[in-house]
Amino acid sequence: MRYKDEQSLYEAIRDSLIPDLLNYKSKTSRYDCFSEDLNMQIELKCRTRHFDDLLIEHVKYDYMMKESVKNKTRAIYINSTPQGVWLFDLNHISKTNALNWKVRNLPVNTHWDRGYTKLKRIAYLHIDLGHNITDKLL
Repeated sequence: MRYKDEQSLYEAIRDSLIPDLLNYKSKTSRYDCFSEDLNMQIELKCRTRHFDDLLIEHVKYDYMMKESVKNKTRAIYINSTPQGVWLFDLNHISKTNALNWKVRNLPVNTHWDRGYTKLKRIAYLHIDLGHNITDKLL
């Protein structure tokens, strides 16, 4: 895996691309960081396996889109996999109707070994919908 956790991905993005990037992670926030200069709110995900289609939960997407409208910001979703890092502009993607929402029984949290599942509304973002920013990071 390129980045072991969201903190290391955050640091790479801040050090390489977005110098004013501020960590916004708190118990009540639903996105990880933001840039005032670029007018972005950003959610970070680090995946241990590569998939060409990267999952996004509707509750996360919906919240980010509502915050984007309310704050007049861009909603950005960045995923790291062992094969690279992809940036998705959710505002642009929402205009294309590229997301196909479905309900699946998935783990309550990201730890698959806990055994607790629930129905979640999700969609998949194909990496072609994003920008590969791997070479731009240190």
